[in-house]
Amino acid sequence: MILAGDIGGTNTRLALFEQSGSELCLIKTKKQASRDWQDLVGVLYDFLEDAGVGQEQIEAGCLSLAGPLQGNHCQLTNLGKTIDLEQVRKSLNLVTSLTFCNDLVALGYGLQTLECSQLYCLASGKEDQFYTNPALANRAILAPGTGLGESQIIKGKYVSPTEGAHADFAPQSELEVRLWRFLHHEFGHVSYERVLSGPGLTHLYRFFLSEVGEESNVSSALSPQEITEKALSQNCPVCRCALDLFVKILGAEAGNLALRSLALGGIYLGGGIVPKLLPQLQNETFLRAFCDKGRFKELLASIPVYVILEEQTSLFGAARIAIIQYNQKTRV
Repeated sequence: MILAGDIGGTNTRLALFEQSGSELCLIKTKKQASRDWQDLVGVLYDFLEDAGVGQEQIEAGCLSLAGPLQGNHCQLTNLGKTIDLEQVRKSLNLVTSLTFCNDLVALGYGLQTLECSQLYCLASGKEDQFYTNPALANRAILAPGTGLGESQIIKGKYVSPTEGAHADFAPQSELEVRLWRFLHHEFGHVSYERVLSGPGLTHLYRFFLSEVGEESNVSSALSPQEITEKALSQNCPVCRCALDLFVKILGAEAGNLALRSLALGGIYLGGGIVPKLLPQLQNETFLRAFCDKGRFKELLASIPVYVILEEQTSLFGAARIAIIQYNQKTRV
């Protein structure tokens, strides 16, 4: 039996899998708010106890974490919690060592298990490119949620984590320059994550309030979900402006990532926000910003962009990593 976990800034998801040939069979899952727990080991114990599974029954395990892994620690970037990896590993005491990875690495390995129906191609006519020769093409993932994650898939197989989301935000218009100034005044350094995330959408809403001369108060600002709902229902012009600019900047950064990775195999949009924005992503705003790269416009136009529809992709990716690590150790 395989233990997999996706420890995110908003939700903690755990799962048990069994392997049948080359297929992964999902046996049990559990989701809870990440802010509701203080001890990750306790969360794991409770999950296994609820499932009626002993630690000795777990043959392989992998937990993906929403933050950079440094030595034996991982700071969950948007949760304010630090995970002692060695302590978790020793406390769980599995048959084989528990493996840890960045959440965007798990998403990348999970991507490789998806079927066509679990992806949505934003540019018609490019749907088959995913299956043409994925073993040779670079791909990349951009995932806005509680934070912003980015990763690269080298030659279709090896997944490399990045912290590219914390690179400098590059304004592309006078409006975006004013947005940069607004965020710089509050945060100092302005990264893409300050814009392309759930909190980022709230920052955009507050920015547009300031643009029309209304008070921009952090405590009274609408939540990302409220902003999205009001924008989609056309009930709030400020929310609509915030969402439109979010989509435009998302397209621009997706294009940046495609160039940095030379991701001819495609850009994949994951995270909790993107699937809810399919109508907005299908209009010309996103793809125009994606392709607006000067002399490389035609190259960008040839790269397909997909939305990952499967919510549990990272769990399948973590399970796949656990199996890979198990196989490597048992060969030694």
